[in-house]
Amino acid sequence: MTLPSLLACLKAHYGNDVTVVRRASVSGGSICAASKLRLSNGEDVFAKTARSPRAAQMFAAERDGLLALQVPGGPLVPTPIGIAEEEGAPVLLMAYIPHGRSTTAWAEDFGRALATLHRTSRHPAPGYAIDNFIGKTVQRNTWSDTWESFFAAHRLGFLVELAARQRLLSRSDEQVLERVVARVAQWLLSPEGEMSLVHGDLWTGNAFPGPGGEPVFVDPAVYFGHREVDIAMSELFGRFPEAFYRSYESVWPLQPGYAERRDGYNLYHLLNHLILFGGGYHAGVMATARKYA
Repeated sequence: MTLPSLLACLKAHYGNDVTVVRRASVSGGSICAASKLRLSNGEDVFAKTARSPRAAQMFAAERDGLLALQVPGGPLVPTPIGIAEEEGAPVLLMAYIPHGRSTTAWAEDFGRALATLHRTSRHPAPGYAIDNFIGKTVQRNTWSDTWESFFAAHRLGFLVELAARQRLLSRSDEQVLERVVARVAQWLLSPEGEMSLVHGDLWTGNAFPGPGGEPVFVDPAVYFGHREVDIAMSELFGRFPEAFYRSYESVWPLQPGYAERRDGYNLYHLLNHLILFGGGYHAGVMATARKYA
């Protein structure tokens, strides 16, 4: 993929007179470096840089996800500007959204906005038009006939195979996880009609209040799946304020038994963290797997 230079990409979007007048490093997560660019026209741009061999594909998939999530009534997402190249590395450029103050009102608005996204963006089958990424890991989104078969094959099964190839699991570990995959249909909840468009990586670091208190989404890993996966992920690494959950359920209550399914959904993310970050996640993967084996 041939990419324009960072300045050429900015000029194509803002006009030929624009220049970068200031750059400051900001938090961008554990995978990408991130900067805030102040432009000569007064605009601020968020720039994510990665040197992974698949960085350009990762950024193309993220841009697609940001566009897909621009749903009326849903959380605000930064508008992607383009994918550029700087010093040999791909850069994803998007509108910069400042952080506001976390309040109860923000949490309530966020719950309603997420429920609106889930309820209004639907598809009859689980999957997505393209494969994308969860962190640096490929996320398989092949369309499937049922939610159960999709989750078994393209969420748990795919990552179990990947972790095994990387020698992160013993043979006995694999056998436990293979039993979980085989039993998915016994504990996974069939969807209420069509599948919902989900953020896919909804932990507390990927949502925040905007400058006016509006709920903001970043770093999506979108697909059409059961809406419970977003709620489950939001509880894995800390939780959002309780007002978020109350507000979500006031718009679209979860079905009975969600608490029993939650850890099974999150096994996907624990496996991915094992693959990305190593053995510190092994105990959590196996303790969770044994609940469903």
